Amino acid sequence: MVWPILKKNHPLALPRLDCNDFPPKSENFKTIGEHMNKFDEYYEIRLAKLTDIDDIMSFIRQQWSENHILGTNKSFFVYEHVIDNQVTFLIAKSKLDGLIYSILGYIPASHNKEHLDIWTGIWKTKEGAIPFLGIELMKRIQLMLGARTLAGVGDNPDTTVRLNRFFLNSYTAKMKQYYMLSESKEYEIADIKDRKFQKRFLVNKTNVVLIENQKQLISLYNFKKDVFNVPYKDEWYVARRYFNHPINKYRVYGLSRDDNVEALLVLRIQQYARSKALRVIDYIGKRELLSGLREFFDTQLKEYEYIDFYVLGFEDEYLKKAGFVLRDDKDNNIIPNYFYPFERRNIDIWVDSTNPNMLFVKGDGDQDRPNQIAE
Repeated sequence: MVWPILKKNHPLALPRLDCNDFPPKSENFKTIGEHMNKFDEYYEIRLAKLTDIDDIMSFIRQQWSENHILGTNKSFFVYEHVIDNQVTFLIAKSKLDGLIYSILGYIPASHNKEHLDIWTGIWKTKEGAIPFLGIELMKRIQLMLGARTLAGVGDNPDTTVRLNRFFLNSYTAKMKQYYMLSESKEYEIADIKDRKFQKRFLVNKTNVVLIENQKQLISLYNFKKDVFNVPYKDEWYVARRYFNHPINKYRVYGLSRDDNVEALLVLRIQQYARSKALRVIDYIGKRELLSGLREFFDTQLKEYEYIDFYVLGFEDEYLKKAGFVLRDDKDNNIIPNYFYPFERRNIDIWVDSTNPNMLFVKGDGDQDRPNQIAE
C-alpha cells in the first residue's frame, strides 16, 4: 500500500531528503514542522501490547530480514522484549488500515524507574509511511518511558548516525576495540599479521571470584552505589541478561582488592571451528580494578587465541595495564566480531546517546544478541 500523502499535490507531501545531503535546505524547515503535527492524525503511536507480538514479528520478517531471530523465534522474542507483561517496543499503527508502519525496540538497563537508562533496538519504518515517522518514534520514546538517558548501539554510520546527529542532536561516536593475543596459540579465528603484546606494568593485583547465581551476586555486590553511573545496571538486569539468557552462556566475575567486591566483569567464550576466543561483554563498577587483571587474563589465554573488548568511555590507562592493545586504523590485524555467520573482518560499532559521558560495552543493547540460531 502507498499512502496518498506521497502524491505531490497532497498537503503533507515533502521533498525527498537524502541521508547523504545534510543538512536539508532551509526552505524545507517550515514544511517539515507542519508535517510533524500530522502524525497522530494518521497513526496510533503507542507502546506495544502482548497482542501486538505476532504483528511485530511479521513486520521484522517482511521489513528487516526473513530469518531474523526476533521474527522467527517467539520464545526468544518474549525473553528479549517482554518485561512484566509489557512489550518493549514503540509502534506506529495506521488509523486507515490498522497495519504497523514503524517500530522501535528498546531494552532497559534496570528496573529502577528513577534512574532509568534505555538502549534502542530494531528501528525500522515501512515504505509508504509519512516521511520522518521513524524519527518521530525516536523523539517520543524517552519522554513516554520517563528515561533518564536514551542510547543506541550498532548504529549505521551512513544513516542512523547522521539522523541522530541532525534531528535528535545526540552524541555519536565509534567504540574502541581492544585485544590481547595468546603468545602460544595458533590463530584460526583472528588474522594476525603483527603479533602485538602490551608491555607489563607494576600494579596491584585484583582478586577475582566467579559468581554463579543471582543470590550470590546480591550478597557480594552493592548495586545501589552505582545509581548515578550511566548506564545504571541493577541486579535485575545482570541476572536477566547474563544468568538467564536462553542461548548465550556467560561467566560473571566479582573483582576486589580487599574483601569487598567493587566491580563486575562478564565474559563469554566464542567458539569457531577448532579454536576459541574470549570476549569481554560487560564491566560494571570501579574501573581501576581492571588494571590488576593481567595475571588473570594471562591464565585465560592458555585456552583462547585472544581476548577482545569493545568499549567506549573507559580509561585507556587501565586497559593498557590489564594487557590490552588498541586496534586502531593503522592496525593490520583482524579481530572478528561477526560469528553467525562468521566473517573474518574488522567491524566498527557506532553508538549514540543523549548523555555524552555514557559508558558503552559490547553487551549493551542488542549487540551480543544472536541474529540467527547457530547451526
